Amino acid sequence: KIHSAGFDTRKARSSKSPCLKAVIKVIKPLGNHNILLKWMRDAMASIYFIEISTDPKGKIWFPAAKTDNIQFFVSYFNQNGTRVALRPEIKYFFRVYAWNHHGDGEFSEVAETLCI
Repeated sequence: KIHSAGFDTRKARSSKSPCLKAVIKVIKPLGNHNILLKWMRDAMASIYFIEISTDPKGKIWFPAAKTDNIQFFVSYFNQNGTRVALRPEIKYFFRVYAWNHHGDGEFSEVAETLCI
């Protein structure tokens, strides 16, 4: 408290931005090794990051893209510095998070689809 005025002091700002939350609303395989991913716009977001995994337990994630749009056509991802194309008949898992000058937002729920 600020003793002279009787007011509580404010807490310091954290590096995470708990207000940011991406919500995936569409995941659709389009054929030709492309997957369409759409999410709801977060008014406070500056940019969105898309991550991809083939691990059903979600322990290993790789960056797929960053964009300021609310949809993205995923056809490849970056695995340890190597560009890897999506392959047919593989189940892929996706998550999205928003970012702004306050930091990273929370991850979206994981969405999954089979690539065709």
